[in-house]
Amino acid sequence: MPQVQAASNIQATAEEIFAFLAEYSNIPRLQPHFASARLVSDKETGVGATVELKGHFHGIPMTATNRIITYSPPYRLVSISEGNVLSRNTWELRPSNSTTSAETHVTLTVEYKINGPLGGLFTGVASSLFHKELQSLTEQSLIRLQEIFAADS
Repeated sequence: MPQVQAASNIQATAEEIFAFLAEYSNIPRLQPHFASARLVSDKETGVGATVELKGHFHGIPMTATNRIITYSPPYRLVSISEGNVLSRNTWELRPSNSTTSAETHVTLTVEYKINGPLGGLFTGVASSLFHKELQSLTEQSLIRLQEIFAADS
């Protein structure tokens, strides 16, 4: 499965960042192509918590179901997203090597596969362009996370 990854140091503790990431209503703040996140499971957090995400990607409506499969506070959060794109999204948080105690190294890794009848059409240039777009979206999510915690301090 192809993957993209981005990493950054965030001025906050791993506990603060994990709590933010675990709150499903924050997904549209990090990924603005999703306009809404609606809980569709009995659980709000932890393994099995599932949300429906709705939004647009380059003007095309999209819906995805995002389910938490690993929940290890405050260091690892993994979800599986199913829709037009199947993805496994892994957030890893580690104390940074900085002398600042409230700084955390955050890595977001997205493994993905194009789903449905379009999957076979995504080869060559289309696949390369989509990969670059997904890499950019992943990097932007970390920039937004940095900005959110910079605004809070």
